Amino acid sequence: MRCIHSPALLAIVAVVAASMHGARAQDSSESEVRAVVSRFFGAYAARDGAVIKALWSPRAPDYPARADALTKRLSALSRVEVVSVDVREIKIQEKEARVRIAAEMRAEERSTGKAAQGFGRMNRILVLAREADGWKVWRYVPAEEEVAEAVAAASGESQRMAVAQQDPDLFNPELVKALNTRGFRMTQGGQYRGALDLHMLAERIARQIGDTHGAADSLKRQGDVYAEQRELAEALAILEKCRAIFEAEGNEADVADVLNSLAAVQYRRGDKAKALETFQEAMRRAEAAGDSYTVASALNNIGIIQGDLGRHAEAIRAYERSGQIYASLGERFNAALMVHNTAVQHSDAGQYGRALELFPKALAEFRAMGNRLWTGVCLRAIGTAYAKQDRFPEAIRWYEESLALLDREEDRVQLSSTLFNLAQMHGRLGDSKRAAELSERCYRLRESLGDRAGAASALRHMAEMEFALSSFQSALELARRAVDLSASGPVGDRIRALNTLGAVSLYAGDTVRALEALHQALQLLEESGQAETRVEVLNNLGAVYGNLGDRAQEEKLVRDALQILAERGKDPSGVLLNLAGVLLNSGRESEAAGMLERIASRPGQEGGADHITAYAVRALGDIRMAHRDYAGALALFRRAQSIAERCGDRNTIAASLISQSRAQRKLRAFAEALQATTRARAVSDSTGATDAEDWTELGHVLRGLGRPKEALAAYEKAVALTEQMRARFTLG
Repeated sequence: MRCIHSPALLAIVAVVAASMHGARAQDSSESEVRAVVSRFFGAYAARDGAVIKALWSPRAPDYPARADALTKRLSALSRVEVVSVDVREIKIQEKEARVRIAAEMRAEERSTGKAAQGFGRMNRILVLAREADGWKVWRYVPAEEEVAEAVAAASGESQRMAVAQQDPDLFNPELVKALNTRGFRMTQGGQYRGALDLHMLAERIARQIGDTHGAADSLKRQGDVYAEQRELAEALAILEKCRAIFEAEGNEADVADVLNSLAAVQYRRGDKAKALETFQEAMRRAEAAGDSYTVASALNNIGIIQGDLGRHAEAIRAYERSGQIYASLGERFNAALMVHNTAVQHSDAGQYGRALELFPKALAEFRAMGNRLWTGVCLRAIGTAYAKQDRFPEAIRWYEESLALLDREEDRVQLSSTLFNLAQMHGRLGDSKRAAELSERCYRLRESLGDRAGAASALRHMAEMEFALSSFQSALELARRAVDLSASGPVGDRIRALNTLGAVSLYAGDTVRALEALHQALQLLEESGQAETRVEVLNNLGAVYGNLGDRAQEEKLVRDALQILAERGKDPSGVLLNLAGVLLNSGRESEAAGMLERIASRPGQEGGADHITAYAVRALGDIRMAHRDYAGALALFRRAQSIAERCGDRNTIAASLISQSRAQRKLRAFAEALQATTRARAVSDSTGATDAEDWTELGHVLRGLGRPKEALAAYEKAVALTEQMRARFTLG
């Protein structure tokens, strides 16, 4: 009998067959996934790191770091007991499997014999990827971390709480920890408002479920965020409250941790002596608790303060000891960070060779770890080491590389720091327009972060650059805003803002406002006991008295500044230069010339290639001009230009060229004078700082060349610029 095949029947049979095949494939895949889960937790029980690493995909984003961390953790345990592993859910989509697991494990520390933290009942997400040789571990995280991620993405307090409560099994102390961890990461990225929202929600959840320790930890994290925002009074109140809770619990490790945060707030308030004392107490209590991590953290902070106090050797020892502890804990990033901090301290101590030996080691580690943020920070620190040597073009290259990297990161705090440093370098090189642009971008970033102190610093620099561009009214307004903005912040920031306001007011011709601002800064220095910026304030105050004709008081203040530098063992060249100017104005030319010779003949950085040396050499040339030694003066002006070119100081290059033109006119070398003046104008134009002096000198040269019409045009340009500058400035 022949069989008649129905097309419809065949189709139905085909679909059923395919469905049965898919079901068998799904069952097979699920069995394979369960087998990997079993092997994974079996490796835990056997403390077999090699098996765990073999189960991990080499293509996973956190391989081998995560597998290595688990292996290291297991090796520190003497026993692991896997009480239960409950696979709650398996979702398989093509080449990815997502497994939700509820497990219970107990473990014992090898070093103490005590129960290990981080075990007990736990919820985990194990993500597997299907590869050629089977299923491999791609990701292994607490399930609460994914909830925290979803909470962070929600908008509004009620919606965030609703997301947090969706799964009752995950509404627990681990969720509190996960929210605080995510909030901490947001704080590091400058997302302060979002971080506070998460920490406050974590505290609310902790109180709701009776997690007293979690509530206190959430409170501590809030204090840390307020500290980052420079809301120091709020931070101090919260952290003191948190300390009382931890003291009552009797947990020395937690007390040490909150003491670390308290000390950081004291430091930001300008009380470095108290901060150092608190950091040392944190270290002692952490040592008593066996908390090596907090010991290392406290040592790092101690190093920062010792460095600020000029105790470079003590700072370096603290950083090196901290790095050794971090290395012993397997903390690769923090160990590299201590190498970086040690290099920074050598740079601050003027030991640039050693600093530039260490920085590449830290940089290589950050790059190897794929940490672009700290790669950018390290690049900036290298730039600063060059900047301190007055090697400004090299500094700018490193800062630009740092900026290119940090521009792609979310950390606006570090980005703003690089912008600020880069702005300062362009300002030092005479490119005031570019410096002002960078400072403004820095200000906008810091304002968006709620960083009032940082915003005030950016405004200060903007004021200085606007003044350099002859925008006097704008400079004064920016300086006033910087003073207002710094009023509620650390006293050191207010002192610096007042110093800038005083300097801008002085050179804008308002000696009354200059005296008021600088005396206020000096009073704050006396009341706070701070030493920073005292030299700058005394220098500027001396200049005010000099402007008023009180040469004796001017000299006294500048010599007081010199004495402070001598006591600190700092380079006095900048203040010596000012003192030489004071002596010249007092008619004591030989004393002034001696000081200028002392500056001009110092080795300095890169064979004396710094802007102060260039300025001193040019001043010596001016003295030769006064004695009609025009050939000798010309040689000095050329030397000043050469030095300025080596350090990239375009302002001094232009000024030295104008001085050369003056000497060449006296020597009747008008063609050469024209070349010098033309080049000076080109350099000045490139910085946006062309002024009347350039055009006046050009007019003199053109007259000497017998070109009166062109000379007249140059003089008219000089007059127009003078009127323009006068119109820009109106005292308010």
